[in-house]
Amino acid sequence: MDDLLCPVCGKKMLLLESLTLTYPSGKKRLFWSCPMYPLCSVQHGAHPDGSPVGFPADAKTRRARTEAHEAFDALWRGLGMTRDAGYELLQEITGLSEDAAHIGKFNYDQCAALVAAVELLKETKRAARPEQ
Repeated sequence: MDDLLCPVCGKKMLLLESLTLTYPSGKKRLFWSCPMYPLCSVQHGAHPDGSPVGFPADAKTRRARTEAHEAFDALWRGLGMTRDAGYELLQEITGLSEDAAHIGKFNYDQCAALVAAVELLKETKRAARPEQ
């Protein structure tokens, strides 16, 4: 695997084990962290083999990704969609390719735009309901 560099400070990121989180297998969860933490807050998850999940992000972007995931996951689940169908919807909403349409790859602005789009879709759906 190529060296993963922190997008903020340029240092080589470290692959670490979580002290508290585990994968479903019970193995300790891996994550990437900037060696300058806490001065540089860039971190992100890793698959069990150590390969990165998405792109590194600072604390603000990680929070935005969490909010975007919560909003989007509630949308596709609420529509009774499968996860695959949900990600096809994400591609439609964002205009991104299948490879790029992953919230773990989004920057802060993309997350904010997704949350706004989900809210607009929910409002549109509510407005389309017949009154009872």
